[in-house]
Order: sequence, then structure tokens, then C-alpha cells
Amino acid sequence: MNLIKSIHLFLLVPMLLHAETASTSEPQEEVGYVRVWHFADTVAPRLHFSATRSGGTALSLGRSVIPGRMLAYRPMQPGRYVVQAISADESQNEIARLASVELEKDSFLTLLLRQTPSGPAFTVLDDVYVSENKSAKRLRVFQFASGHRPSLKSTDVFIPAMDEGYTEQIFQRNPGRLGFQMSHRLPNGRDSTQTTEINFQSSASATIVIFFDRYGSLTVRAKNDAILED
Repeated sequence: MNLIKSIHLFLLVPMLLHAETASTSEPQEEVGYVRVWHFADTVAPRLHFSATRSGGTALSLGRSVIPGRMLAYRPMQPGRYVVQAISADESQNEIARLASVELEKDSFLTLLLRQTPSGPAFTVLDDVYVSENKSAKRLRVFQFASGHRPSLKSTDVFIPAMDEGYTEQIFQRNPGRLGFQMSHRLPNGRDSTQTTEINFQSSASATIVIFFDRYGSLTVRAKNDAILED
């Protein structure tokens, strides 16, 4: 009986070793990551977003996306892509096109659709922040509320009366978890405030966006950059 057990074990061990070797030697698929943020006023209330690589089929980046949506990252094979935003109605009119965006292995990109004087257009953001100072963190702030000058503050940040546009701040040390308060003056003279939070323990970079939501209210939202969220 012991001899039979010994034979079984002798035959089983090589099989297990072979299975383990096979599983660990399988090549991992190379991918980069792309997300879409929609902050443009368009004639279409909802948009479909897609990316097409040369010789490939269109990949959906988001369907029926309303303004103010900040979609999560999706993995894609590295390569050069054409990105399109089309209306989600029957007309499927092209709203904006990005003629070429290069996605590299392990890169994280945000495709930001925003309003420009000539109409909606994409801006490509590199979400990976690298510094010689390993404790440094980056905060990006986009202010899309034309005609308003809101303020943004926390324990480590104070940006008063922001004009429409982009602001960046670098923390030389990790600020950890920060709460932010956005304040602005309403037409009736009263001050309105909204809050959001960023955990800089999770990533080296984060982005705050201030914009009008679909109901016309000034809104603030925050997202960490270059991490995969649940």
C-alpha cells in the first residue's frame, strides 16, 4: 500500500511542477489605460466615445455619456488610435475627433472633451506623475465654469478667485488625505460651498474639476490619477 502511495506521489509531483511552470511562464498581455471625461457643451445631450487602431475595429470608451461624467480607466493594447465622439441619437453626428493618440505600455491617459472657441475638442492628459522627490504629489485643477471665479481651499491649498483654465500645484511632501472646499458667490449675493476629498496615499497625482452640471449648478469633483479604482 505504501509502495502504491509512493508511486502516485512520484508521478504527481512532476505534474504539479509542470502546471506551476506553465502558469507562471504565460506572457502577460501588454496594455495601457484610457479614460474619458466629458466637459463640453454640445448640441447632443449624450455622446458615444470610441477609439480605433489602424486596421482594427472600434473600441467603445463610453456610451450615452452626459456632460460631467468622469469615466473609469479601461485597458487597451498599446498603439496609435483615432478617437471619436459622436451623438448618441439616430443622427450619430461626429462632435469631435482626435486624429492620433499614442498609447504606450503601462501608460495612463485621460481624454478630456472640453469646450473651445471653435467647438468641442479633446485634450490628452498624461496621468502618470514622476518626480525625483519620491514624496512629491501633484494636484491638477481644471476650472470650466465660464463667468465664475470660485475659490478652492484645504489645509495645504488656497487658490482664490480662479479664472477659467488650468492650475497645478506640487506638494513636496505627501499631504495624505485632504478635504477641499469650493466656494463661490451666487447671484443673490450669498456664498455657496461644496466639498470633495482626495487621498494622496493612493496615487502620486489627482485632479479636481469645477464645472456646471446638467442642472446649471456649479459643481466640484475629484479623482485620483493613474490608479485602477473599484
